[in-house]
Amino acid sequence: MEALFPGSSRARRRFELGFVELGEGEATGIRTLTVIPYGVVHPSGAPAYARRSECEGKVISYSGDTGWTDSLLSAARDADLFLCEAYFFEKKVPYHLDYRTLMVHRSELRVPQADPYAHERGHAPSARRHRGRMSRGRQVADAVNRRQSCGASIGHALLSRVPSTG
Repeated sequence: MEALFPGSSRARRRFELGFVELGEGEATGIRTLTVIPYGVVHPSGAPAYARRSECEGKVISYSGDTGWTDSLLSAARDADLFLCEAYFFEKKVPYHLDYRTLMVHRSELRVPQADPYAHERGHAPSARRHRGRMSRGRQVADAVNRRQSCGASIGHALLSRVPSTG
């Protein structure tokens, strides 16, 4: 930590700070949380991982920057929430995903349902705060549907499980 944040080792903290090294594909327990890292395609000087976090029967997976790799299938499998980069709609950029590539592999990801409008229909805890105004997720989804990007990039695609309404 000292290499990245000089002086940090001498800082006084009101909480315990610890580091856990994660091994690719190995489940690591940290209190009630289980984390499994999966190698992805993004040179950064350190191992690049998609992470699958499991706690109390819920699963959240996150990919960060990466080109397509089948390890995303393992990270996203049956996740309650899968957060994934989509740098552009269809433009290919090394070491980054685009929306079209994600949609080509959508059924393989085994995330039960993709729904960028969940907040607006009341399927998410923060839905009441967003009602009556267009959420960022809706703006991104609308831009994707129009095959345009929001500024220079689409940002991140959010694939999540949404409760059934009946």
